[in-house]
Formats: sequence, C-alpha cells, structure tokens
Amino acid sequence: MKVVFDSACNLACPSCRTNFIKNEDYITNKSRNILEDVEKSYGNSLEFISMSGYGDPFYSEALFEWLVNFDSKKYPKMDKIHIHTNGMLWNEFNWNKIKSAQPFIKTAEISIDAASAETYHKVRKGGKWDLLIKNLKFIDTLTQVHSMILSFVIQNDNYKEIVPFYKLMKDIFKNQKNITIQYYKILNWGVLSEEEFTKKAVWNKSHTNYKELVKEIKLLDSYNDERVVHSLHGI
Repeated sequence: MKVVFDSACNLACPSCRTNFIKNEDYITNKSRNILEDVEKSYGNSLEFISMSGYGDPFYSEALFEWLVNFDSKKYPKMDKIHIHTNGMLWNEFNWNKIKSAQPFIKTAEISIDAASAETYHKVRKGGKWDLLIKNLKFIDTLTQVHSMILSFVIQNDNYKEIVPFYKLMKDIFKNQKNITIQYYKILNWGVLSEEEFTKKAVWNKSHTNYKELVKEIKLLDSYNDERVVHSLHGI
C-alpha cells in the first residue's frame, strides 16, 4: 500500500507546490480516518506500506502519529515499511519516538536535489542545509535500514551539481552499503506554468543549457558506479 493522500510537508519545493501545506485539521483528520479504515479492513493482511512521496511522514501529524503508535499485533503480516522523506526531521529524537515501527523500516528514499546550501535553499524552499547534512550522517548509522535511495530531481537550477551530489552522497553514506543514487527528470505536477516548466526542463533538447547537461551526465557515467541510476542515457 502506498500512502499518498497526506500533503502536509515542512518544505514547499517549487517543483511540487506553490506554497507550504501545513498540518491543517482537515488534512490530519482525513488521514487519520483513512489510516483507521486501512487498519480495520486490511490490518490482518497488509504486508507492505510506503509513506509518503507527497508530503513528509515525519512532519505530517497523522502519519507520524501512526508510526509512533505502530502496533505489530494489528498488522501480523507486516514485513516492511518504506519511508519517503526530505530528511529534515529524520533525526535521532524523532527516530527514537517511532521505536515500535523501527524494525519494519527497512527501506527509505530521501529527496535532496542539491549538493550545496545555495542550491538547496533554492530548490527545497524551507529547508536548512546544515541540519539536513547532520541528519544524513545520523541516518547513515541506522544499520537496520537495509536499502536507501538518495534522490535528485534534475532541473535547470541544479544540473551543475549532478556530479557533486554523487560525490557528496558517497562521502556521507559510508556505513549504508546498499545505497542507490537516483536521478529523476523534473516533471510538471500541475503547479508550474508551461513557461516555468520549459525553463526548468534542462533535459529537453531545445533548452539553452541542454549541451551543458549532456557534459554533466557523461561525466557522471564515466565513474561507472552501479549505484547510480538515471533515465538520461544516450541524451
């Protein structure tokens, strides 16, 4: 089961939304009701749950509450919980609060999109670079998380950091043996005008900086690291 119904997030990334979406009562109550229905209807058979990819499970009141109060007796077949987060609130304090869910959190994806503070604050509105780096170093110590995706959405604002991002993730994640450094092309989720999207879509052959992007991708590929995954081969 994939949880993508809770939009509450502590960041307002321009590629995702036009403004911050906070823990409003209507969002929290809706999510709580859905999670209660899931427990009643599927608790005995549910083996996998992924949260979130739309908001952030450490920020959302309802999702974090579910993790804090996770009861394996209500989910006897649960094998894995996948966490998709921006990492800003994944610190030791919050990790300890979800102790009952910890044994099931075997995989995670952290959306980062930058390799420097300047770029990060541009593409991840509301984020704090130094805090993120501190949290990433903590996350690297969590050996029970068996697989980690470190993701980067390629856009005109950050394409020059494609290779620096690869190097930074390699440098930070020394204990996590099973990491994937994943690059996605920016997509328009309906929050960008066509003009805005055209400016950001640096992977489009008609873009002014397309040839520069090609150089960055070729340099990335030259490291021949099987942990790097992207869909820009042959551009």
